[in-house]
Amino acid sequence: LEEAEALASIIGIIDQGQMRAVDNLDGLRRVLPYPYSVTVEDTPATKTILQSIPGELIHSGLSLKLLTTEAGALAVSKSLIPTQTKVWVEPTCLEDIFLHFVQNREALQ
Repeated sequence: LEEAEALASIIGIIDQGQMRAVDNLDGLRRVLPYPYSVTVEDTPATKTILQSIPGELIHSGLSLKLLTTEAGALAVSKSLIPTQTKVWVEPTCLEDIFLHFVQNREALQ
């Protein structure tokens, strides 16, 4: 997905044989209500904190991702300072957009 994000001018997202979205990266980002992705290690403590912040929680391997607003990303960061947990905050990427469409199949139909 990183290659597609860097090289493609138009991106299509196909899930279970159905085209879910077609647009350029900026257009696909505008579909999401949350412009930031916050990634942390999946532990009971981090999960509880992320669930308390408005956004869309995505399980990604051993990590949890929260698609959220700038205020939500700041709230997660501040909440995790006492735990000394590593937090990655970045703009939503194509992987986040793909997971949004795939994990929210029913909501998009």
